[in-house]
Amino acid sequence: MCFTICAIIVSGVLTSVLWHYLEQRENIEIPPAKSWSDPELFRFEYEQLSEGIRSRDRVTIIAGTILIAASILLLGTNIELRSRNMIDLQIQTLLIFTSLTIYIIWLICFNQTSGKLDHISYRRLEKMEESELGKEEGEKRVRPEELKCGIHHYIRKQIENKWWYNYLRRPVWLYFFWVLVTVSITILSSPI
Repeated sequence: MCFTICAIIVSGVLTSVLWHYLEQRENIEIPPAKSWSDPELFRFEYEQLSEGIRSRDRVTIIAGTILIAASILLLGTNIELRSRNMIDLQIQTLLIFTSLTIYIIWLICFNQTSGKLDHISYRRLEKMEESELGKEEGEKRVRPEELKCGIHHYIRKQIENKWWYNYLRRPVWLYFFWVLVTVSITILSSPI
């Protein structure tokens, strides 16, 4: 039993380290694209990038709803079976590790990869919002505000270096993972 609890703690620490490593957002240099000189192509790319962020967000939420619920249900089933003395230690350990593995898969494979892709898309959108548009050098330049864009840059500036965003919003799913780890350890260490 002590080995199992140590394995849970080690997997929790390794998951946290991996999460923090993947959470680092590097500064991406985005060169202006030639397509940005055409307002229609600019608008199309801007809308496609925004839609990509929205669709990844929806997929992450749907997958998270399913996988997090499955993880919690496995722990709940474990508690229920344990209270009725209908489960042995091996099955209990297997259910706990399965529950944590499902959550880790969602946290790292879905949530973090979506966050990385969103970061790249947001940087591209921000660069587009900073650019000036126009077909030729001599023509009147069109500002992105005239094409009804600029919100991504505005939001980034509003959350930059905010404690609530850095310490509450971004790592909330990692905090919840540690709640699951704590519940798992409590289940294993409590007498039957």
